[in-house]
Amino acid sequence: MWKLFNNFAYRIFFAYRNRRSRGRTRRWTARVSLPFHSEPRPVLYVAWGRIGDVVLATGHLKQLRRWFHPRPVWFLGRSRVKPIVEPFVDAFMSFPDPLEPGSGFGTAPAASLERILNQSFRYVIADVHTFYGGLFTLASLLAALRADRKFV
Repeated sequence: MWKLFNNFAYRIFFAYRNRRSRGRTRRWTARVSLPFHSEPRPVLYVAWGRIGDVVLATGHLKQLRRWFHPRPVWFLGRSRVKPIVEPFVDAFMSFPDPLEPGSGFGTAPAASLERILNQSFRYVIADVHTFYGGLFTLASLLAALRADRKFV
């Protein structure tokens, strides 16, 4: 009996709260004109995972072009996943190899990826696996990317 009452109380509470929040947002809406770009800014998909992680991500990689049309989809990932990803994206860029001497990836990954940092993106979607230390390794890169919205 208590569970039925609790569920009913939550439904009433959230219905009332959502109704109040929608009323507030309607009163304070402002229209902002977005800047016009001659060509659409690309969407960047950052994947730090290895081959198995990227294979599992191909389900939604196949749909990115359709979801973000007419914006091109760029992929930033490890060089070993290029054959898997290339059919689904417009441009592929690889991370510098951390084992290569002088790549500078271990200290400052953002410095070695100048082409990407000079580009402005509409969205950045980061598929970062914390198990491999992806968020700690890519934190400076994700902070330096210029985008309207970032999804990590």
